[in-house]
Amino acid sequence: MMENAAAQETDEASVVHSLSPTRRRFIFVSIYVGAFITCISQSMIITALPTIMHQFSITAGMGQLLTTAYIFVLGLFSATTAFLISRFNSKYLFLFSIGFFALGCIGTVFAPTYELLLASRLVQATGAGISLPLIQVVALLIYPKERYGYAMGLVGLIVGVAPAVGPAISGVIVDVWCWQGIFIILAVLALVIFVISIFAQKNVTVQHDVHLDIPSIILFYISLSALLVAVALFESASSMGLVIAVVGAAALILLTLFVRRQLRIPEPFLHLRHFKLTTFAVATILVVLSQSAMMGGSIMVPLFVQDVQGYNAAISGLTITPGAILLGIFNPITGKLMDTFGPRFVALTGFIILIVGTVAFLPCTADTPPWVITLLYGFRTIGIACLMMPLTGFACSEVPQSELSQATAIITAMRQMFSALIVSMLVTLMSVLATSPLGVDDFGFDISFGVQALFYLVGFILAIKFLPKRH
Repeated sequence: MMENAAAQETDEASVVHSLSPTRRRFIFVSIYVGAFITCISQSMIITALPTIMHQFSITAGMGQLLTTAYIFVLGLFSATTAFLISRFNSKYLFLFSIGFFALGCIGTVFAPTYELLLASRLVQATGAGISLPLIQVVALLIYPKERYGYAMGLVGLIVGVAPAVGPAISGVIVDVWCWQGIFIILAVLALVIFVISIFAQKNVTVQHDVHLDIPSIILFYISLSALLVAVALFESASSMGLVIAVVGAAALILLTLFVRRQLRIPEPFLHLRHFKLTTFAVATILVVLSQSAMMGGSIMVPLFVQDVQGYNAAISGLTITPGAILLGIFNPITGKLMDTFGPRFVALTGFIILIVGTVAFLPCTADTPPWVITLLYGFRTIGIACLMMPLTGFACSEVPQSELSQATAIITAMRQMFSALIVSMLVTLMSVLATSPLGVDDFGFDISFGVQALFYLVGFILAIKFLPKRH
């Protein structure tokens, strides 16, 4: 087994390094741009949610599914990329992902009902679920292990900045055009990248005859989808309590069976044995918490600015734009800090900033000036920059290079799916506690952010206890 892993690692290194540095950078940049487009779609719909909620007569709990369900499905498909990258040419995988994403954008433009709009969003998520792990694998193949922090800092410009700048861009589009204009623009950009990549891309991975365990996939998809359904139904708990309990219990049972199977079969769908390594497991949990912090803030703050404070979509998007800029600036910096000072230092710094920034939102009301909301959101994103991508790089450095596709698939899937579940619960909690028809007010917002602060306190404790000072 170790000899095969070493041989695979050597083969992958030879494929990448047989290309000129210029060609490698060009391949990386083209996938990078495509991944940025798919990732920005996560949040561009956020500032359009109030308009969509009014148009389709849905609550905040249902509206947020257009974002959280997207990210959840993205995570589901991210989990399959370890198999796909090992089995298929990376060029054709990327073309499939960007093409499927464009198809979903076109469907969204013409969706006549909320159900078809949600379905089209999930088609987009399928394409994004392949492109995001793919860019991480390519980055980690191009850069040496001692520079994984920096490599993940570059990827962090996608994972962190794209969803953060999305609301600002889409807010302007919604105000001057219409919410469908968001997806017309994304579809055109995706199709342009598709055509360019036909000629510019080249395979950079080595293909192997890898077995795909079908029962594992079935258990994985059904269990986690059932969890999302249970969370989505929570808003109707008074009338569907028994249904929620049954669906939730069935999901947990199936998820337990999935985990047991992965640890017992010789060729698992996901190599969950990596979680036996405490540092990998803890780092992944902390990455999930940081992703939920970014998602929660980027969804709830625009809703608060529009529906509680009464500002338009453009203002709500611009409120979080400085935070997006800070995230872009600090992601490469915090990656280098992790390489220099170790994971514990950046994690503790990140959680301190995140806790303070989250608690500072509690006194905010409808009369709080927008510049205060902007300042608090920006401060909070610095903490996220210290956590998400640096700890992803650290977790990947704990596994052999031959396992990078598995490690990135696991981390990406866990980060997207479980953060989507956490944020869905937080938004639903806000919606249930609110007294306004749309499910957004001061009280629900404060409770949701208070619960988040407790989550980050737990993350701080885990970082102190389990993360090493140095690699």
